[in-house]
Amino acid sequence: MCDGELVYRIGLTPEQIVGKELTDFRPLPDAKRELQYYRRAWEGENYVTYEAESNGIWYLASLRPIRRGGVVTEVIASCVDITKRVKREQEVSLLTERLAEQERKYRLIADNTDDFIVLLDRDGIVQYISPSHERLLGFSMEGSEGKFGFQKIHPDDVSLVRQRFESVIKSKSSTSVECRYTKADGSYIWVEVAGSPILSPDGEVSHVLAVARNITERKVQEEKLRQSENRYRELVELSPDAIFVHIGGRIVYANKSSVELLAARSVNDLIGRSIVDFIHPDDRNRVLNRVDHLMKAEGNTYGLVEVRYIRFDGAEIDVEATGVGILYGDEHAVQVIIRDTTARKESERKLAEEKEKLKSLLNNAQDAVNIMDLDGKILRVNPAWEAMYGWTQEEVVGKPTPTVSHERFNNGWNRLVERIMRGETIPPYEITVFRKGGEPLYASTSIYPIYDADGKVVAVVESTRDITARKETERKLRESEEKYRLIAEYTQDLIGVLDADGVVHYASPSHETVLGFRPHQYEGHSAFKLVHPDDGAYVVKQFAHMVSSKTPCHVEFRYEHADGRWVYVDATGTPVLNDNGEVEHIVVVARDITERKQAEDMIRKSEKLAVAGQLAAGLAHEIRNPLTAIQGFIQLLKKETDKPLYFDVMMSEIARLNDIVTELLALAKPQVVQRRDVHPKTLLEQVLTIMGSQALLHNIEIKQEYDSNLPCIYCDDNQMKQVFINILQNAVEAMPNGGTITAQISLHDPQSIQFRFIDQGCGIPQERMKHIGEPFYSSKEKGTGLGLMISLKIVQEHGGTLHIDSVVNRGTTVDVILPIKHYDGSEQ
Repeated sequence: MCDGELVYRIGLTPEQIVGKELTDFRPLPDAKRELQYYRRAWEGENYVTYEAESNGIWYLASLRPIRRGGVVTEVIASCVDITKRVKREQEVSLLTERLAEQERKYRLIADNTDDFIVLLDRDGIVQYISPSHERLLGFSMEGSEGKFGFQKIHPDDVSLVRQRFESVIKSKSSTSVECRYTKADGSYIWVEVAGSPILSPDGEVSHVLAVARNITERKVQEEKLRQSENRYRELVELSPDAIFVHIGGRIVYANKSSVELLAARSVNDLIGRSIVDFIHPDDRNRVLNRVDHLMKAEGNTYGLVEVRYIRFDGAEIDVEATGVGILYGDEHAVQVIIRDTTARKESERKLAEEKEKLKSLLNNAQDAVNIMDLDGKILRVNPAWEAMYGWTQEEVVGKPTPTVSHERFNNGWNRLVERIMRGETIPPYEITVFRKGGEPLYASTSIYPIYDADGKVVAVVESTRDITARKETERKLRESEEKYRLIAEYTQDLIGVLDADGVVHYASPSHETVLGFRPHQYEGHSAFKLVHPDDGAYVVKQFAHMVSSKTPCHVEFRYEHADGRWVYVDATGTPVLNDNGEVEHIVVVARDITERKQAEDMIRKSEKLAVAGQLAAGLAHEIRNPLTAIQGFIQLLKKETDKPLYFDVMMSEIARLNDIVTELLALAKPQVVQRRDVHPKTLLEQVLTIMGSQALLHNIEIKQEYDSNLPCIYCDDNQMKQVFINILQNAVEAMPNGGTITAQISLHDPQSIQFRFIDQGCGIPQERMKHIGEPFYSSKEKGTGLGLMISLKIVQEHGGTLHIDSVVNRGTTVDVILPIKHYDGSEQ
């Protein structure tokens, strides 16, 4: 069965088709191809389609199998005319082929051009990039497409390039821009980029084609030209000389120096003015003749000419001018360079004046001056030189100096000149010279170079002063100073020189021996800095009185030693007056009197101790008898009253009075000393056994520290126990809140043992420390001061020392140092 308009359109009738094979009405190749599709349908494949052409008509055949009882019994074929579509596709294919050909041609051009071409979409993403990109920039093309197109543009140019790219898209018109592209090696090249829009069928910009050309060489040349122009412009503008150009005598250009030279307010004051306006009337004709010569041809010049110019402010100045004919634009012009010589001419005038002054100075100088060339030959001498040496100028000019031997002169002159030529400064030196008659002179000589205008040394000035009298005075002074220096350096007295403000200018070496400080540590500092604070005001007052009265002064005071102790000195200050009668220096001679002071103090304490002993003996006997009677009567009265508390208090106080009397008797009574060898550790342990219970009652711990291998001491052990018990008793009473007492025994030095007791008590104020050990002076409320005084006496009788160091609220340290028993039985 066959039906449909398409059958007739392809030039067939149903009669030609029905009951026929495809090969009967279709060309054999086409029939074979179409039979394959029919077999697929007969085999049960649904919706088999194919396209075919017959007599110029293209159709789309759809084959559908018909099943009956599950078996394909027939195949229905329906055909649709697709001739128009196929023709359109063929046209598109043809256009595509033509486009491909054109693209091949353009790609061939793009791949081989020196310009590099980049195709970007609207977002700036690279769609195509030419191979020249790799040759110019050194980057591989691989991976470039699909990336952002502005990555290799110099960071400073990205903003401008993006603006131009966006303007192409918005305006749909081409544009160009110059920018820098970064190469693979980090350098960059200049390119000129032409950007063109590519429109889509709907008229919108779909792509931008960028063609870039390397203009680096052009840019380099342009930069060189710009720099050259700038340099020339800067040279002209910054030239200290005035430069202007005039055409026909009218100024058309002037630099800044021209404005300054002519005192104009600005360049505009000069432009258009006639050059004649500024030339002095007496010089105009001479200048105009030269201008006419320069205007005739480019390149004509004239040399320096000195003329006078008149400024805007009416001042007349001297100048040097030179000119050259040039082309300014298309016209002949004259470029004039003018230098102000007013200052130079003034300098020349002043130089002439200075030469006259120098001549007058040379002739009237008190020092002997001679000028020599570099060969050592005299060019000129002044009258003072003639008077000093006895030769006249006419006798010595052109000859080496006759004041020293030729051999000595020749040996030293060349070396001297070499040093001067190297730029060295020759310090003044002293030399022995000879007068014309052979008489020797001591001279102080100074050498100075003379330079020419180019800074080259051309001559030497020798200035000499006779110092013979001064040298003799110095010799005598040295002899005198040597004597006094020996006295100052080898005396044990302290010798110092102070100014009127008390600043030390000299300290003798004995300062280090006596006070521990080196002399230079005093010099330049105030002498009052190391004076004891309690003596400072008195010393300053006496010093001020000595300066004002200009009379000697004698004072005793304490001065600080380098180790921190105080040294008593007896000082006498004597003012030294200058020529005007004013105090210039103070000479101080001081002597260490510390031992004398200590001896005096010991004498005073011994006297006090002796008096106290005598007084104690008398008081003890006078007091004990009444006390015994009173004590007896109180005991009788106590039995007859019902208030024993009062009597207990009275008996306690009487017992305390008895203790005091006993201590007084112990102080006054001569003791029988029984000394023997005692080990210090054993001695201290016995004392601590006695004091241990009392320490525990006051919540006090006593720590013991001993050195090993301690030697014995030779002492009265009972007396030393009394000393240590007294010290520990004071420590316990100073610690009402408990604490720790440390008892130490150590080897103080090879000749002595040190017992140290350290408490944590309330301490003793510094103002009370100076009275410790005096009779009847105590820092305790109920103390008599006798206990420590007796202890001090016992220690001293043993040849030892007792030292107390205390800090308020921190505690007290007591050091008892006793001599060691020697191998020969003697005591050190």
